[in-house]
Amino acid sequence: VLTLLPFGTGNDFAKTINVNRDVKSLITRIKTQKEQLLDVCRIKFTSGKNKYFINSASLGFSSAVVRQTKKLPLKFLGSSIYYFASLLTFFSYRKVEIGLKSKEFVRNGKVFISAFSKGEFMGGGMKLAQNSSLQNGKMSVTIIGNINLFDFILNLIRISKGNPIVHPEVNYYHSRFISFHNIDEPLDIEFDGEYYKDCPESIECIPGQVKFL
Repeated sequence: VLTLLPFGTGNDFAKTINVNRDVKSLITRIKTQKEQLLDVCRIKFTSGKNKYFINSASLGFSSAVVRQTKKLPLKFLGSSIYYFASLLTFFSYRKVEIGLKSKEFVRNGKVFISAFSKGEFMGGGMKLAQNSSLQNGKMSVTIIGNINLFDFILNLIRISKGNPIVHPEVNYYHSRFISFHNIDEPLDIEFDGEYYKDCPESIECIPGQVKFL
């Protein structure tokens, strides 16, 4: 059985389940709450490696931002470091071209962000996901396609409030299994705030795998 006392940088999962750093609250939670089963998502890579997440994973601009945060000696800023890293990444980021396929959708082309969420928050408090759930057996998928940086900046307030972006290049889905295609070189990818670089093969949501308090 797992529980959480959040001392990370973004603490997005902690925001989703509404817990803080108060030790007394943690002890009360352990004594009084019943455990619940949470889904886990598995990322398979063409290298044969697997990675897992319970809150969110993404590739594109968002993963480039996480890569940038790992380089910055500003961890004392907490989740604000993501905004600083975003500004730095704006000037150098180039969209990736990938293919995504699931039972619910097929998408090919340039992508600004592809996000796969179980939790409500990612990237230091941003709300890219729509109608996400930690226990429904599916991922909330947000695909921001070939938009320009200006359009993305204009929509930052909507994203911070959890409102859907109304744009022909932005789509929302819910899927259990997604495969990747047309990836010729390793991509930046982040999962629960951890940076990794490899060629993703698939992402799958596996229901009820983690006992959590």
